[in-house]
Amino acid sequence: MMVRLLLVFSFLLFPCLANATTINATSCSQSDVSSAISAASNGDTVMVPAGNCSWDTSSVTVPKAIILQGEGVDSTNITLAGGAVSVEAAATIRAFAFLNTSGVTLSFSGEGFRFTGNTWTTSDTSHTGQIYISAYGLVDNNTFEKGAGTNEMLFIRGPTDSWQTDSSMGGADNVFIENNTFTDSGYPDANSNARVVFRYNTITGAIKFDAHGKCTNTPHRSARHYEIYNNEWTVGTVNQRLMELRGGTGRVFNNTATTASQYILIRDYCSLYNTNLCWGYKETDGVDSCGCPSLVPLDDMIGIGKDPKARASEPLYLWNNTNFRFGIDSNTPTADCRAYCNETYGDSATFVMSDVIVANIDYFSSATKPEAMVSYTPYTCPHPFAGTGTCDSVTAGISGYSLSGETPAAGPFAPGSGKRTGGSMSGGSHF
Repeated sequence: MMVRLLLVFSFLLFPCLANATTINATSCSQSDVSSAISAASNGDTVMVPAGNCSWDTSSVTVPKAIILQGEGVDSTNITLAGGAVSVEAAATIRAFAFLNTSGVTLSFSGEGFRFTGNTWTTSDTSHTGQIYISAYGLVDNNTFEKGAGTNEMLFIRGPTDSWQTDSSMGGADNVFIENNTFTDSGYPDANSNARVVFRYNTITGAIKFDAHGKCTNTPHRSARHYEIYNNEWTVGTVNQRLMELRGGTGRVFNNTATTASQYILIRDYCSLYNTNLCWGYKETDGVDSCGCPSLVPLDDMIGIGKDPKARASEPLYLWNNTNFRFGIDSNTPTADCRAYCNETYGDSATFVMSDVIVANIDYFSSATKPEAMVSYTPYTCPHPFAGTGTCDSVTAGISGYSLSGETPAAGPFAPGSGKRTGGSMSGGSHF
């Protein structure tokens, strides 16, 4: 009886599922794809045929919970050359080969989105976000290749109330990036207010995971938190900075590099520079100041949790990362910065970053899972949007990730919709 009631309830709640149809776009042109999306309803699939199309002008907007699907990464080739794709609903984008030639060309603002089974290649060399994510959802089973320089190929922001709400580590309210391959250069970036899970990815090249601090974001808040685990990096040289964590908190564990002596770097820009990067540390006369040791806790620094700020309210934990060297930024703060802190607060004229971010207070690094993390459990893996399967806790990269059955539906019709708890997602500029 209970099963029957659930089936009836599901039918009444999502009647569009019973009537879901497939709509075939006439071609892969921007106008034909937009026309097919306009004709679709929630739950439908819009099929885009094989072809080579350039989207050069206006956006293709996806305002419905549909599946927008190409014929495969070897068949449906879309060049984003001034045109863009704006996903405003819990839609799934799959089976396309995208070539990006012009800045931000794909954005996700619909809760419960999925970007899966695509290739993303870029020739844009600017330091800018390429795929802009401002909603919780899933990025899985894609190939990101031929990134250029410092491109932030995945640029992620969180809800504006992220620092006023409890941590969602181990929960659904995050952006999940899993089971992808990354090659060449560029990097995923957790920006203002972001909550990100980066797991079971295979990375070839010196591509870092970057978590911005307050001083390099607009709005001026750090990434809220990040869970980085079971990723595999293949790099040809030592001493590469493969993770750079500048604020907030997280769990970093079970990551592997194939070459020894790679870096997980912790830093806070406001303790390095006496510049206008250090928003929030200005004197009443407007003079730029520094993140001096006497000012700890600094806004959104490593180990800071939910507002109001309190030192080590949510420490950063790192454990069992193979072939990684963990370190605090060894750069010496500028002479002006050290002089300012010495003259204003009486701090040592030779202070360094480790005087600000302190081991076993703000962060804990160990070879094995610490006692404090015994109650921590990662979120379901594979993500429910991806389907059923297993994730091997002792294997890093895509080799540790296995699907036995895929969930074909768009976000809200898949199990575990991952709705966020409130607050609009933040916009603004970045560095």
